[in-house]
Amino acid sequence: MNKFIVMVAAGVLLAGCTASKPSPERHAIAFTENHSSTDGGVRFSPQGTYRNIIPTFEKMYDQGKLDRIVGHDVHYAIKYAGMLKEQAGHHLTEAYDRTGDKMPADPKDADLIGNELSATYLDGYNGVY
Repeated sequence: MNKFIVMVAAGVLLAGCTASKPSPERHAIAFTENHSSTDGGVRFSPQGTYRNIIPTFEKMYDQGKLDRIVGHDVHYAIKYAGMLKEQAGHHLTEAYDRTGDKMPADPKDADLIGNELSATYLDGYNGVY
């Protein structure tokens, strides 16, 4: 009986270790899963969105790591994260394949990507994997 409990506990621990993803991937997935995807006849591809935005999230994570190495203090990091949150809403556009026009994003999506980018930057700054 004790061997069985040990085996189950070891399996659970090992499964938990392989299930965690790096911060940029977690935040990109959070954005992709919570992105508003309904707009008339436009199709939304979660895999395509994830593939397109993961480099941006990795860049923000690396920027946070670099700012920590360079020696920026916590106040700078928090201020920079707030700027990311604010700027994401101003610069976010979505391209619609059907017409090729770029239209302003849904304000909820702009807030969501701003929150996720700033959290990714702070994870990089704080060394969160």
